Amino acid sequence: MLLSISLSSGICRYRRTVTKIERRAAISIELVRRLSQERQRRGLSLNKLAAAAGLSQSMLSRLESDPQNPTLDSLLRIADELEVNLGNLLRGALQAVPKASAAKKNAV
Repeated sequence: MLLSISLSSGICRYRRTVTKIERRAAISIELVRRLSQERQRRGLSLNKLAAAAGLSQSMLSRLESDPQNPTLDSLLRIADELEVNLGNLLRGALQAVPKASAAKKNAV
């Protein structure tokens, strides 16, 4: 495996060359991880945030546990309810993940 990500600990480690596909997946994971951290920081349950954002609790739970290909609409709804700037979160996620074909070993 070229990319190793531990969502539960909040640590991303990149061991070898990262492909473009792996980078996109890692960015999605990092972005959702940041939204999840903000939800937890505010003391919001999945159920409360889901209801406020107009999403089902099961959908939000699934998104946090397997953040592959989240829809822009879902991300915007969550960010709006958390009153966070999605652009800033995305910028941070982009910076946290090495560019494709970068041979780095980083911890975020």
